[in-house]
Amino acid sequence: MGDLVIREAEAGDADQIAELLTQLGYPATGGQVSERLDYWRPDPMSLILVAELAGRVAGCLSLHAIPYLERTGRCRTHGSTCLAGLTAECYGAGVPHR
Repeated sequence: MGDLVIREAEAGDADQIAELLTQLGYPATGGQVSERLDYWRPDPMSLILVAELAGRVAGCLSLHAIPYLERTGRCRTHGSTCLAGLTAECYGAGVPHR
């Protein structure tokens, strides 16, 4: 199936991320995703990753740090807002285990 590369999302990924979001039940256009990437990518408390397989976006993950109210600091894992998904052709191919 090729090498899997995990990297930060780039503006040029918008159309492929839109396809993935639509497949996951969150209809979106490339233009909409492009606007969202422009909004979230500069935020130092957010991170959007893509899994690239054979030159195509095979999955995506968005992480957002949420400030604690009970103490000073932010949380990136527990309590974070997260969207993760894989393209249909990657299901059953062991992609999450690479």
